[in-house]
Amino acid sequence: MAVAGVSGAGKTTLAGRVADVVRGRHVEIDGLYHGADWTPRASFVDDVRELVAGDSWTTELRYRIARPLLAERADLVVWLDLPFWTTVLPRAGAPSDVDSGVRCCGTAMSSPRCAPSSPTVSMS
Repeated sequence: MAVAGVSGAGKTTLAGRVADVVRGRHVEIDGLYHGADWTPRASFVDDVRELVAGDSWTTELRYRIARPLLAERADLVVWLDLPFWTTVLPRAGAPSDVDSGVRCCGTAMSSPRCAPSSPTVSMS
């Protein structure tokens, strides 16, 4: 099973709980992707292939390069389609669950992926 959704939707939580209930294997996809100093691991795709070759697994449907492998082998894909105010807003100001290996610069992570890809939209 693969769980998709926006940040904060509960992908990892749901995947882990389902694995517990069905006594399956839960592998956090971030753990396969990130290596030392928060760098992508060269073995990521091979690790995903090894994961999906198994009979019973749950993980998060993330990372463009892994999505086709996960979707092809998943018996079930769950999309957590939750409103913005139930995922992002409750987390505002809360301690981050991001791995401590992420380096921060001021209040923003120092990663090019953190830059907005589109103009800011006012919610007022």
